Amino acid sequence: MFFFRFLRKGIESINLAAALVSGLALLLIGGMVFCEVFLRASGQPSEWLPEWSGYLFSWAMVGGAAYTLMRGRHVRVELLQMHLPAACNRVLDACTSLAGMAFCVLVAISGWQHFQDALQTGETTATALRVPLWIIELPVFLSFALLAMQFALLAWDAMLRGGQAGRGQGTAPLEQNKETVHV
Repeated sequence: MFFFRFLRKGIESINLAAALVSGLALLLIGGMVFCEVFLRASGQPSEWLPEWSGYLFSWAMVGGAAYTLMRGRHVRVELLQMHLPAACNRVLDACTSLAGMAFCVLVAISGWQHFQDALQTGETTATALRVPLWIIELPVFLSFALLAMQFALLAWDAMLRGGQAGRGQGTAPLEQNKETVHV
């Protein structure tokens, strides 16, 4: 169990770092948009500000996804779960987390292949800046690899909740879902 706690702490630390980078990217995007508005108003629009703000936006959106999942803040439809017993919810949570992990692993593998291709070929964007494509491909691999690991942790937590070891872990919505018995 020590190794698992150490692994969890490492993944959560990486997720937090990625979320902080995402927040910084959003702050930079705000500054870049402000500068671009000012430059356009003065009749001197830039070529690189809109392009780089788009790249930063993609990094910001995918970079914070695993942190959002870790905090239980992803969109979640609970209509079915509200009417199921806690044991069924644990099984459902484990299954959906494993399915999410499988999907993210597939996307991460594809992202890694695209990243490697872009790195090996030295391909660049077709814009004036000629940005290396590996810079654009890397966040897909990184974010989906982090998401896969976070889904694995959620699946593990859902399976542990069945026994005493995992009591109290898991996402907030499930902890709030209490079974009621009508007599």
